[in-house]
Amino acid sequence: MPGEVNRMDGNERFRQLLYNGNPVVLGSLLAELGRAEAKKLIEECYREQPETALVYCAKRAGDGKHRKDGDQLECIKLLLSYGAQINETDNSSRTALHWSCWNNNEPLSTILLDNGADPSLLDIEGFNCLHMAVSNSALDCVRLVIGRRKELINRRGGENGVTPLLIAVQKADINVVTSLVTSGADVNCQEEVSERTPLHYALYTKKKDLFEYLLLHGADITKTDHRGTTIIHRCCTIQDASFLKQVLKLGRSFPHSLSTHTPLSAPHTASPLGKALLMGDSEGATPVIVACQNGNLEQLTLLVEAGAPVSNKDKFQRCALHHCVENPATECAEYLLRAIPSLLTCADEEGLTPLHMAVIAGNVPLVKLLLKRGANLQVVDNEKHTVIHWATGQ
Repeated sequence: MPGEVNRMDGNERFRQLLYNGNPVVLGSLLAELGRAEAKKLIEECYREQPETALVYCAKRAGDGKHRKDGDQLECIKLLLSYGAQINETDNSSRTALHWSCWNNNEPLSTILLDNGADPSLLDIEGFNCLHMAVSNSALDCVRLVIGRRKELINRRGGENGVTPLLIAVQKADINVVTSLVTSGADVNCQEEVSERTPLHYALYTKKKDLFEYLLLHGADITKTDHRGTTIIHRCCTIQDASFLKQVLKLGRSFPHSLSTHTPLSAPHTASPLGKALLMGDSEGATPVIVACQNGNLEQLTLLVEAGAPVSNKDKFQRCALHHCVENPATECAEYLLRAIPSLLTCADEEGLTPLHMAVIAGNVPLVKLLLKRGANLQVVDNEKHTVIHWATGQ
């Protein structure tokens, strides 16, 4: 019993020294115990705790710049010199290196790497120390890790399969993004689940400098997510047209003067922008259709001026005018009818015209506009229903 009490007292003293960051007294304690007993203490003291002695010190060390109440870095050097296992993990499967990188403690991370810490080890969520550093905007440690182990720069982690760059863009951290890209990060990497690219996420952050930076550094505007939407599709869903303007400005390789109903020529469609303007999403909706769905007249105008055709249909054979029923504003419909009046009679695979659709949707402003432009009330769909049938529910 006395020996057990002494051991418990020794464990508590050891923990207190690590907490306080007192390397002088810690060194004396370990020396008194001798190498074998000191190593045993280091290994067993935190056995029933959620972390190891090394991990505990790494957490306590913080970023190493703002702590005035202890020197955990020197304590860690002592622990290593007495045989502490550098890659042992806490209950989250995180090593001391995970935590030092999270805290942006470059001096400590350097010591750990120099002593054999493995930066590729994954925590319980599937992230390595570079993912951790990026997640906490720990720029110094981001640079350190990719300088030591560049092959980690495009390594995926987490249940969604994100790369460090995808994380950095989601955090809207332009400094970390710049560091990663200039070091060779793939700007067109895609999240494994959603298949979104860094450019998709840059749009979600609404950070124009970040968005433009990716465009200038090789972002592919034809890449699609799991719904088949390109960045141009996504730009057409939001009211702020400045993002679409950036894409068109940086991706333009053909003139503005194309007719609104003239198909893009072969050289134009071969360019990334020309291809993207024609691409349909998983339902075949082109950017023009998406702009009309969302009532974004400015985006519609920009697309047409860039050469996007307005008559293309989705996989249900619905044209952009059909999709104008999805919002009460009629500006997009007016624009389309000025460009191609014949869209008024366009029928989908069920024989439904834009007027049919407007009546079914109860879009009164659009019904009035279509009738004013001469839409035929007597036209029938494939089931021989007229607009009146749909309006009266007969």
